[in-house]
Amino acid sequence: MKDETELKEKGVSKYDVKTHHILAAIASNKWKLLVLSIAIYISSVYILKYKFVEYSSTVCFTLNSIPVAEPVSINTNNADLNLTGGLERVTQLAKSDNMLNHLVVKFSLYRQYGIDTTKEFFYENAIQNLRGRIKVSIDQFNMISVSYRDVHRYRAAEIANEIASYLDVLGGTYIVEKLQRKAEISNAVFTDLESQRSKQAGKFDSLLVKMSALLKETDKSVTGKKLIDFERLLYLDRMSIESSVKDLVMMRNIYEWTLQTLTHKKISTITITQKALADTASNTAKSCLMGVGIVLLFWSFFLTAIYGYKKYKNYLKLLFNDAYFKTYNN
Repeated sequence: MKDETELKEKGVSKYDVKTHHILAAIASNKWKLLVLSIAIYISSVYILKYKFVEYSSTVCFTLNSIPVAEPVSINTNNADLNLTGGLERVTQLAKSDNMLNHLVVKFSLYRQYGIDTTKEFFYENAIQNLRGRIKVSIDQFNMISVSYRDVHRYRAAEIANEIASYLDVLGGTYIVEKLQRKAEISNAVFTDLESQRSKQAGKFDSLLVKMSALLKETDKSVTGKKLIDFERLLYLDRMSIESSVKDLVMMRNIYEWTLQTLTHKKISTITITQKALADTASNTAKSCLMGVGIVLLFWSFFLTAIYGYKKYKNYLKLLFNDAYFKTYNN
């Protein structure tokens, strides 16, 4: 408080700023401010329109079922063979590294998005950028939509359609790999059960021969009746094992046949119901509106700066006056 009183005594104080002071400052620089405002508006609209405001294109499709016939008595979780999992499965494939690398190469996205490949983490940043541009959704009718955002409307449509096309490729690869794994597991289980069946069949045959001999000796005694019942049970067990092995053989053959079919014939895993088209909505209005906001922000900053300068100009002059500080200190 004492320092402020001393400053007032030396003719340094806050300036009482009135509205006409600010208007006078604007009037004295009106042409410069007008030209500057127009330049800011035009440059803002241009940059926003071609660099920041994005278009969105959407492709719609449904998932196809890939039926694989199997023995009814064996539960193999057939649903896993299809590209199911709906939204989760498609989202994983649409944003997978294979998909994004394919898009980068096909559309030269490093160059299109101005990514400097000499910088550290350029690949990680590019992948994160691309993942953020892809959106996957599903409606109540199980129709899946994949959208892509880009500042160029036609490129957005092209990339969205390419995502759907390559999803078909990745889906087919997924199904073939799934069938391959199931076929290998079925073959291993079949081999193991076949070995066990051969051993058990040999034991059963040996027991049946011995029991037949015993039955001839015991005629129709009580012991003979028990042996007859035991023989029937052994026979039923053997038939059950052989039936299971037949089912396994059938399952392995069906999987191998389906795998060969998928390998030599292209199977479509999706059906496109609506191709992505260029977004017809204009972003000019949005860019102009945002440009007005930027100009208003510039004027807010300018008026605040004028007010601060007018109110504290004596202090600002004092701040840069070395002679005054020397006099004041003395």
